[in-house]
Amino acid sequence: MKQFHFIGCRLLISCLLILSFFTEFQARLLFNANSGIFCRWSQKRTCSKKTPVCVRVTDSTVTPATSTCRYYFTQCQYLIDKCLGQTTYGISGEVVASTICTTNAISVGQTGATCT
Repeated sequence: MKQFHFIGCRLLISCLLILSFFTEFQARLLFNANSGIFCRWSQKRTCSKKTPVCVRVTDSTVTPATSTCRYYFTQCQYLIDKCLGQTTYGISGEVVASTICTTNAISVGQTGATCT
């Protein structure tokens, strides 16, 4: 019985050791800076889940400069987009007053072609 207990303990310790290495590797993959999980986790407590956010992107390569706006449903949605950097609004957008989106008839969740 002692031998079985000894083998069981060794097996348990080996499994836990392997699991800890695997978990660390998986954690690196899931929580790197370009991961959606990392972005959601890092922004979780710093954003509002109720406040919509108006974001403007200005294209100054054309004359006259043009601006487009996107009205995000929540501040969290914008911060995750900013963390991931998957859209132009997340990469180079600037947060502006919500009245800019509303006066340009941009609904929440929509993108407007012109935004002044």
